[in-house]
Amino acid sequence: MRETCGMAEGQPDFWRALGLLRLDRQAGLTELDKLLRAGSVPPLPDGEFTIRLVALTVGYGLDPVLEALAGWLFPWQGLRFSASTGRGHTIAKAGAVGLLRLFAPHHPSIDEGPGRVGIAPFTATIGPSLLVPGREVLRLDYRSAPENRLWPFRDLVDEVVDIGERLLGQALVTSRGRIRRIGWFTLQQRAAG
Repeated sequence: MRETCGMAEGQPDFWRALGLLRLDRQAGLTELDKLLRAGSVPPLPDGEFTIRLVALTVGYGLDPVLEALAGWLFPWQGLRFSASTGRGHTIAKAGAVGLLRLFAPHHPSIDEGPGRVGIAPFTATIGPSLLVPGREVLRLDYRSAPENRLWPFRDLVDEVVDIGERLLGQALVTSRGRIRRIGWFTLQQRAAG
């Protein structure tokens, strides 16, 4: 039997989902949802992970435009996790801090080396999905950090599952008792060195 991303034939396929996003966006988004439901719960990560935006689901016809501008609009480069503390933060381009300081002058940052800075802390736990009933996920809760006063971080929860060769995540925003998916992303552990 053929294996794809650690899943048996007939199961959702990450590369198929990516291809469908270009040909039939709704079918691609449906395939990503199936992958999330079929994935396994990863252990608490440790170390640095690169992040890749897969698709935005903001709506209002803005997704293709925002995705095309993603390099400018989304300055984050990865996430750093500490499995021992269950905490982590976003790694962004250093230039993002200047913009962040305009809106949140006292938001803390961590030096991540040349041209990089750590911002937007989160708590990492295993728990039930906010969006998919009965689904356990690795939850990255940015709402738990009082320094995350700016949108989207103050309302952001990422939910992550293991789909084989990478982790697949959905970015959720909680507001006024509603939960809304605003995007999909992948995480892969960065090689040491």
